[in-house]
Amino acid sequence: MTYSNTTTVKIAYNADFGGFALSDAALAMAQALSGNPDWHYGNVPRHDRVLVTVIETLGLDNAGGTYSELCLREVPRGARYRIEDYDGSERTE
Repeated sequence: MTYSNTTTVKIAYNADFGGFALSDAALAMAQALSGNPDWHYGNVPRHDRVLVTVIETLGLDNAGGTYSELCLREVPRGARYRIEDYDGSERTE
């Protein structure tokens, strides 16, 4: 999956302590969408289209793992971003 001709992309991050994780349902959906049974959120960039699509489809509450509070942030296409982590709680810059 690729982004269409948009001027922004979305990035996923975890806004609460506990670490970034997907629910079992979200992981299964991502593997199905990607066509790769080995697809894992730890191996893709946070702007990965499959990752963002799964979060948007399932919703922020259902896509996250047990201790995750997933969020999406839009950034300009091609912009550099950084995700800072403190005890699993992340913020974007």
